[in-house]
Amino acid sequence: MKETYPAIETKLTDMLQRIAEADKEVARINGSAPDGVPLRLREVELAARDFEGFTTAAPPIAQELKLPHWEQPSTLAWPPPRSFDPTSFTPVPFDRSYSPEWWRVKEEEARALRERQEREAAEREAKARADWHGPRWWEGERA
Repeated sequence: MKETYPAIETKLTDMLQRIAEADKEVARINGSAPDGVPLRLREVELAARDFEGFTTAAPPIAQELKLPHWEQPSTLAWPPPRSFDPTSFTPVPFDRSYSPEWWRVKEEEARALRERQEREAAEREAKARADWHGPRWWEGERA
């Protein structure tokens, strides 16, 4: 085991890393394929195992495999450690429209819309009054 396991660990982690890189490229290519073209590349493991897709009964090996590191048993050789992404913990802004006071939000939105419409109407009327220069008596217009 001392001779075989480290060699297998190296080969498996190298192979699984190359598969992950190839699957990223497959996803990029499939994502840029034109609409209406049904042909798509298959992920490496799907093609190798001749599967149409993964299921809970037949999941992808690369996702299920846990391979302990030979020299550091407290860590895993596979899957590789992921870097911490603090943006995944960014709080979502509070939206009152999904709170128990949703009806107040609707009322406030309706009031703001009415006020805007009234303001726009007043602005249009003021502009029309400013542009009006009275009746053109010489053309027979009356006030």
